[in-house]
Amino acid sequence: MKVKKILREIDLIKKDYRQLSKELKNHALLRSKKNSYTKEDKESFLILWKKYIDLFSKLKKLIWFSWYRKYFFFIHYNKLVLRKFLLVFYFNSILEIEGIFGEHKSFIRVLLDENFKKDYGYFAKYIYRPRFVTTINTPNIFITPFQRYMDSKIYKLLISGEIEVNNKNRLSANYNNLFFYFKYRFDKLLFIVSEKVSYLISITRFSFRTKGLITKKNIDKYLKIAQPWDIFLTRWNWNASNISIPWFWKHMSLYVWKWSFLKKNFSSDFISDLDSKTHYVIEATWDGIKVVDIEKFISHNDYLGVSRTTFTKEKIYRSIWNSFEHIWKWYDYIFNFYSDKKLVCSELVMKSYTSEFKGDVWFDIQLENIWTSLVYPPNSFVSMILNEQNKKKSLLEPIFFIDSIEKTGENFVSTSEEFLESRKRSRLSLFLK
Repeated sequence: MKVKKILREIDLIKKDYRQLSKELKNHALLRSKKNSYTKEDKESFLILWKKYIDLFSKLKKLIWFSWYRKYFFFIHYNKLVLRKFLLVFYFNSILEIEGIFGEHKSFIRVLLDENFKKDYGYFAKYIYRPRFVTTINTPNIFITPFQRYMDSKIYKLLISGEIEVNNKNRLSANYNNLFFYFKYRFDKLLFIVSEKVSYLISITRFSFRTKGLITKKNIDKYLKIAQPWDIFLTRWNWNASNISIPWFWKHMSLYVWKWSFLKKNFSSDFISDLDSKTHYVIEATWDGIKVVDIEKFISHNDYLGVSRTTFTKEKIYRSIWNSFEHIWKWYDYIFNFYSDKKLVCSELVMKSYTSEFKGDVWFDIQLENIWTSLVYPPNSFVSMILNEQNKKKSLLEPIFFIDSIEKTGENFVSTSEEFLESRKRSRLSLFLK
């Protein structure tokens, strides 16, 4: 490949990179509020990143071509300078991209890894190999004396100032990507271990009682006022999982409605397997995301809090479709809210109602770090309902509350006010009244 052709390709790559950087800086996903990413923005971001993948592939091809040693003592100085320039440009590009991502970096890593099987750190890792690090660190003073062996345009690259990399930034980026390199592998191992441990916790109970306190009489009272896609908060006392999940409420799910409603309005393979007279709930449990009949659902619950959105019918129907896309996905045993491949119960609910495009209505959620994981606890949803009530146009309304008294085994319909106050109750069954 001739020098002129290589330089022309470099100019095109630099031009493409500048354009991509401009698009990236102005992308809606990076200008959106953290944790409020729309479905539309995520999809367009992946399309933009595919262009970055193509650009890095072109850079790799040129770097591969620029091997500068023919024999041990022979150095092709044109190629040496080209390689150094390309590696530094590559590295600085990664550094700039990392800076542009800013507070969205953790989410973007997961998004890219789940869609391309590699995050942006994968591309940075390419140039951490010893032979490339050696080239980057070769001082210019060792190259300039051989100017007479170099093309004049190549020499201009050497003295242009674009061929140096900040060692402090390089160390920071190396450390950052090394951390995620090991974290990714640790998470895979943790998922396997957590799956086994979580299963044991989910089936472990500190009581001989095998059935929940909620009665059919009380659930029938709710079904008289039920509407598709009501949001359920539930709790079963004396579960081992109550210790690990903070606060009172432990589980979130969505009320689906009857088979006849689904059959009339939706087309999906799993719908044909449902019974025409049964009410259903969609939930994420240790064995995945699935639809269960409501009688089975209430059989292992002592409390039920129901809330309803004020969204339009069209929004609710879109939310139903969103949840159907998650049927039979794995449960997320490492509790990473950023993941769309595996979900926990609260993720299923919140991502069912996700914002799909600019101007679409969604919940304003605040994620929390629990046991090193980024999650949305079910108990926080009650606080959200309370906050929504203080707004002029509330997105959520408390609809129904089935309360219980553990000591006497009583089960009764309580008030919406008591439902909102329930968030303050102890997580431990021992201390419940």
